[in-house]
Amino acid sequence: MVPNVNLFSKVFCDEAGDMNFVVDHCQKGATVTLRTEMDLLVVLSNTPNPLDPKTTYPSVPVSIEVSKANEVKEDDYCLNFRPENRRAFENTWEYETLVK
Repeated sequence: MVPNVNLFSKVFCDEAGDMNFVVDHCQKGATVTLRTEMDLLVVLSNTPNPLDPKTTYPSVPVSIEVSKANEVKEDDYCLNFRPENRRAFENTWEYETLVK
């Protein structure tokens, strides 16, 4: 198991180390695109953040689409966004050659 990821709420820690929930950070219609270069198990839960001060929570529909990503090329945005992205791609490519 890996740590969970909160995709639509924003929580930050201030200088005192206190966690702060940002109200109305995510607007209606917001989307997230997840990209993986290998098989992945995703577990989704559409639940409110425990730091959200609201006392009622609307039922919000979730739409999921799965599609095949384009082949990674040298000018790929994700590949080149940060040095650690490139290392992650390279680790995945190396792993793929080991399991074949």
